Amino acid sequence: MQDYNTIIGAIQMRLNKCPTRSVMDRFRIGSSTLNLIMSRYKALELTIDELEAMSPKKVENLFYPQKNFQRKEVPLPDFQYYYDRIHAPNSRVNGARI
Repeated sequence: MQDYNTIIGAIQMRLNKCPTRSVMDRFRIGSSTLNLIMSRYKALELTIDELEAMSPKKVENLFYPQKNFQRKEVPLPDFQYYYDRIHAPNSRVNGARI
């Protein structure tokens, strides 16, 4: 996720016909990040002035919605099952022969 200054600055530089490499070097972002910012800017159909009038948090949320950052809940494994299986009599799960 990029901050407000990176988003606005990258858009301004590209609108002013600055080379892609210059924008990437200035904000230390990769080409895919720059392409993502520009594609989302075009999809929003807002002017740069309208973006600058918004709060920084709102701009960041427009370009990087919070729903993209939600983690999927993955249940933890049943550790007791594995412990019991490893320590069971005549168990060969751990590779040791008793």
